[in-house]
Formats: sequence, structure tokens, C-alpha cells
Amino acid sequence: MHYFIIFLTVFFYSHYNIANEVDNYTFRYQPLNDSLEALNEKTNFELNSAAKSTNQKKGCNNKLLYKEIKNRLGGHLFGRLELWTESSPQIDKIYTKRTESVYQDFNFFESYPQYFIPMSPIIKINGTIIGSDKFGHFFEEGWDYFKIVYIKKRGLHYALRYGDYTEMGLFGSGTTGIYSYADLTANYNGMRFWANLVEETAPPGEHLFECENNRFVQVKNLDWKEYIDAAWDESINCSEFNSSAMEKKVKNRIVELQKRSKNNYTCPADKKLCKDIREKYQEHLLWLISPQCFKLKIN
Repeated sequence: MHYFIIFLTVFFYSHYNIANEVDNYTFRYQPLNDSLEALNEKTNFELNSAAKSTNQKKGCNNKLLYKEIKNRLGGHLFGRLELWTESSPQIDKIYTKRTESVYQDFNFFESYPQYFIPMSPIIKINGTIIGSDKFGHFFEEGWDYFKIVYIKKRGLHYALRYGDYTEMGLFGSGTTGIYSYADLTANYNGMRFWANLVEETAPPGEHLFECENNRFVQVKNLDWKEYIDAAWDESINCSEFNSSAMEKKVKNRIVELQKRSKNNYTCPADKKLCKDIREKYQEHLLWLISPQCFKLKIN
């Protein structure tokens, strides 16, 4: 039965071209150009295109606008913007092989997807190092959160519990052995994005689109600075592992990195940033921020 589950998972990941986990440690101090401007330009182009397509069909139809945006930026189990960041020459990126990553000592049964699926590259957005996989979480799981909170009216707590369930399952520790708080933060901010699209769900003055003469008009550009922060960085917002043995393997590799460099690799790699994100997400610490970060004593 266990082998059958592995087969289904690997097929599932491979068939949909889903990116694997990301290593925010090994090459985090290597030079990377900041891609904020290119990412903003691409995203707003697609948002504007989605509005034009919606207007040609049914005018100001929120459901259709959501669908058009998902078709351009999201996707089933992977994100189209995620794939764009991985292929576009406009986005500077660094790929890490499993065999050179801090996860290289995981055996097959501890993290079998890593033996079949390439790791996500790291990129820099507004000074923050993140994995390209976070955009899939932002648009897809963020959409799921949005539906739970704003459409089904089940409340934010239910959405956060749902995110915990998915991270313990197929999208996290249930397959790769890694529970990523950074993934959950991307999910949460994705919900904010979907809510900020139209006036009905956005905070005052935050909506991106208005309806004028039965046509959507983009009145505010999306700026990724409003969504991406250090909580998306897995070397700041530390991940957890299925076993103490897996955790020890990662820590040993981090110790090796530090022996070769004067930089800090131990998570959280920047305590000040850890302080910043726990203050920002203080209402949802237990769901979004790792215990290593929110329990850290900072003078």
C-alpha cells in the first residue's frame, strides 16, 4: 500500500509539473539580482489582460474575473506565474540540486518526491529570498483560503486549519517530510490578494479593480512588496521535519555550510527579520510563524 501511495504521489507531482521543496540555505548568500520590478510588470500585465477578457464576455462579473486571473496566474496544483519565474530570463534565479542541498541526506522513504522532482529555484523579491514554489501556494491555496473565508463564510480560523491540513498532507510533510511555515504564509497572503481584487471584499482603498460603465478598470497596480516578506523565507521562518533524525541531518549540513563561510545559516538566519515578521503576524503566530522564530528571545 505504501508503494502504491508513493507511485500516485510521484505521478501526481510529475504529471502536473509541480515544483518540489526549496533550499533557502545553500546558496542564500550568492549574488542574486532583485526581480521585484519584472515580477510586478508581469503580474499587472496579466491582471489587466484578465480584466479585458472579462469585459468582453460579461462585463463586471466577479466570478469570471477570478477565473480569468486563475487561468493566467494560477493553475491546477502549480502556478503559471511560478512556471514563468522559473523560465523567464527576466528573473534571476539559482537552482539547487538535491545532492548538494541541506536535504541531501534524506533517504528515499523520508522524502521520496525529492528523488524524482527538481527543487524549486530561489529568487530575490524586494530583498527577500524565496522559492518559486511560493507563487503556486499564493494563487492556489490562497484561493482556497479566500473561498473558505469570503465565499463560504466559514471564518479565517477554518481556513488556517485547512492550510495546516494541506501542509501535513500532499503539499508538505505527508510527502516531502517537510512542514513549511513559509508555505502557509504564502497561502495567507494569497487570500489577501484575492480579497483585494474588488471593493466588495477589499479593505477601504485597497481594491485593484473598480466597475465603471459595466467594465472592470484596474485602479491600483499590484505591488509584491505588499505581500512578500521574510516570513516567505524558509531560512527565517524555519520549517519542521517529520522526525528528529531528519532535523539532525539538516542541521549537520548547515553546520558544514557555516564552517565554509562567515555568514550565518542557522535558522532563523536573521533574528531582526524574525522579530519583524512575528510582530506583523502576531494575531496568527501559531499558524504562520515557526516556533523557532516566535519564541526567540531578541534584545
